[in-house]
Amino acid sequence: MRVPLSLRFLVPLFLVAGTGIALVGDLIIFGAAGDRAVEEEALREVPQFMSLLQGNVSLLMRRGDSVAVRGQLASIRTDPTLLVAVILDEEGRVRIVPTRNSPLPESELAMAAGWVRDGLRVGRVTLTEDRDVVVAVYPVSPMSTAEGLGSREPWYLVVSKSLARRQVAVARQVKSQILVTALWYTGMAAILALLFNGLVTRRARRLEGDALALASGDLSVRSEVSGGDEIGHLATAFNEMANSLQERASEVTESRARFKAVFDESALGIAMVDLEGRPIMINRALQRLVGYSLEELSRIGFEAVTHPDFIEERREQFRKLLAAEIESFQSERRYLTRDGREVPVRITTSLLRDAGGNPEGAVGLVEDLSSRVAAEKERDLLQRQLQQAQKMEALGQMTGGVAHDFNNILAVIMGRLELLRRRLADVPDPAVVRSLDAISGAGDKARTVVGQLLAFSRGEGGVAEQIDLREMVRDVVALMRPTLPSSIELVEAAGDVPCLVDAASVQIHQVLVNLILNSRDAVGGKGTITIDLSVLPTGGRCDSCHGSFSGPRTVLTVSDDGSGIPEEVLARMFEPFYSTKEVGSGSGMGLAMVHGIVHQWGGHVQVESGVGAGTKISLFFNATEMEWPGAPVPGVVAERPRRESGASPRVMVVDDQEEVAELFEEVLQISGFEVVRFSDSREARDYIESHAETLDAVVTDQTMPGLTGCDLAEFVASRSPWIPVVLLSGHSDVVNADTAGDLGVSRYLAKPVQMDVLIDTVREVVEAAAEG
Repeated sequence: MRVPLSLRFLVPLFLVAGTGIALVGDLIIFGAAGDRAVEEEALREVPQFMSLLQGNVSLLMRRGDSVAVRGQLASIRTDPTLLVAVILDEEGRVRIVPTRNSPLPESELAMAAGWVRDGLRVGRVTLTEDRDVVVAVYPVSPMSTAEGLGSREPWYLVVSKSLARRQVAVARQVKSQILVTALWYTGMAAILALLFNGLVTRRARRLEGDALALASGDLSVRSEVSGGDEIGHLATAFNEMANSLQERASEVTESRARFKAVFDESALGIAMVDLEGRPIMINRALQRLVGYSLEELSRIGFEAVTHPDFIEERREQFRKLLAAEIESFQSERRYLTRDGREVPVRITTSLLRDAGGNPEGAVGLVEDLSSRVAAEKERDLLQRQLQQAQKMEALGQMTGGVAHDFNNILAVIMGRLELLRRRLADVPDPAVVRSLDAISGAGDKARTVVGQLLAFSRGEGGVAEQIDLREMVRDVVALMRPTLPSSIELVEAAGDVPCLVDAASVQIHQVLVNLILNSRDAVGGKGTITIDLSVLPTGGRCDSCHGSFSGPRTVLTVSDDGSGIPEEVLARMFEPFYSTKEVGSGSGMGLAMVHGIVHQWGGHVQVESGVGAGTKISLFFNATEMEWPGAPVPGVVAERPRRESGASPRVMVVDDQEEVAELFEEVLQISGFEVVRFSDSREARDYIESHAETLDAVVTDQTMPGLTGCDLAEFVASRSPWIPVVLLSGHSDVVNADTAGDLGVSRYLAKPVQMDVLIDTVREVVEAAAEG
């Protein structure tokens, strides 16, 4: 494995290596040119040396001092390159040597002796054939002593030097110089390394540490390296790069934070999946929707939360998307949540591509359609409720019209029956009496039925009045019992003590009827429905508004032994549009309306039920101790013109039903009243306008063509306020016992009216007017 070297090692290494290469080059160059240089140098130096030596030796030779000559020759023996230093005579014989035992190379001496005899190369420097030796032959003076006596020819100084030895010496000298140079360069390299380490390497290593810190993720790091050189410029560029990276990282962080905020806080579910359809990211909305975390959903996949009916469709759409056949798709399907619910959703899925344009996954937006579907269901249910209400309204209008007509017929029957009973009062036949009693009883039942039909058909119902729940329970039981199968027992346990509450009788009547109908549906074809009245001295907690209430309370309870109510239905039974009945099977108001009506009058509701344990619904009303008011309505009585004493009271009877008007006329006449009868309300008005002073009272029906009874009463009040008006009505949306007094009516009677009640009422208002 290659180990990287630092610049602080590489730079000196390069310097040393360069020095070595230079020295090796010098050696190579010296090896190539050194021998020639040595030769040339020898050829230059030897002649100079020989000239000097020649003069010294010649001087000593003339003196005849052989010892000094030998010493002179011996002195040059210190030259390591010297091979021979001798003196030859003219015959080439050796005459003087440096020492007596000096080595004498035969070849060189023979060559020198030959040159002397032949007179060649004298005074010259010559190289041997192998160019290893330099030979110099120079003439000198002959020895003047006895040893040289008689010789007139010059002797010769012969000196030879070894070039090889000289080359070795020169090489040794060059090597020494190279070594010194190498040591000098090495020292300089060390000094340069130290300087480089201080100026470059240490700063570069600091910059390297900063770069490593930046690479590890510390974007706040900045280099403190400075300077105007390349390292300083590099540090400046590094800091600028770090600033840019930090800004980019900050932008990326902010972008990610915004994306995460949008992603996680989106009301829509968002999912990102890979090419295999496995979720990579899901937001909190989608986790809440399906009930699974990202890890769980990654493990089980989206098909596990997709309803089986939509799996194949999803696969095909996803295949087309990843094949780039489509860029996006939208579909509605159902998800299966962790708790087993089915949630309708709308999914919009788009293809995700990488930088190269290749598909890398998909992103989907999941919209929970539960609210929309619920709204559609509520709208449909509301539509059905509206249709049901319209049906009930139409039925009520029809019932009111029928009851009104039947009232008139029944009034004639019952009135004639009373007249007949009076006329046959002296007939002692028991059979006739029993027949009259039977007819009267049937008429009373018919009157009750008509009253209940009118209560059902009335639309006002919102005016508070003091009602006796005991009487209402009995009336409703009498109304409902014939409508129930004989296998269903309707038990009334109202007791004998009046239970007075302030409420709208029509609304409470409808609530009670509908609770009985609900119980009828719960018991099926056979069972028992019980209606009970009681007083709760303490309070309790309401199951519909979940508020607490205090006592005492009058409690109206409807219970049955039917199938009971499941727990999940109990939790939703007071929701406005919730119903467990099939479309078109509803026969009345829901418990939401029961809740609304009961709470309107300060009441509360409690429900006790369980599957197979029947149902008990209790209505808690504020108890009241007010006196039960009588039927008469305070009327307007004004002083009338005085009439003759002893005259019979004169009463006007107005009814568009001729037979009813005749009946009232006959009954009042029998009772001692003088009667003027009209079947046209306009004619009656004209008569009042011209004969008001002759009238003691007016008895009028409400519903008539032309002028209604209220119109006639207002006319009387404006023209002849002393005349009391008795208003009769079997069905009216305009007037009732509470509002009649405001219209100028003295007394209000509901049809069909008993003749005794009619007679007593007319007599009372006439006497009151006479006294006033």
